[in-house]
Amino acid sequence: LPSLLYRSCFHIICLVGTISLACNDMTPEQMATNVNCSSPERHTRSYDYMEGGDIRVRRLFCRTQWYLRIDKRGKVKGTQEMKNNFNIMEIRTVAV
Repeated sequence: LPSLLYRSCFHIICLVGTISLACNDMTPEQMATNVNCSSPERHTRSYDYMEGGDIRVRRLFCRTQWYLRIDKRGKVKGTQEMKNNFNIMEIRTVAV
């Protein structure tokens, strides 16, 4: 039984080696067209909803329990007060 397993493993290794040798004959461009994980149809994202200056009103919150705050003079700080008018930001899309 062990010799049968060794023979089948040997045949599988030879088969895999033959397949890899066949793939090495391809040029890099051919391999890229065959195996391309970043093909446009797979990773295409649509940002059409952001066109035209989409405005979102948000509070920017950090996982360390701090809110981003921009005071009257434009100084950026962090605060733990949730109900502060300087925490509310208008986030506007400039370009997509």
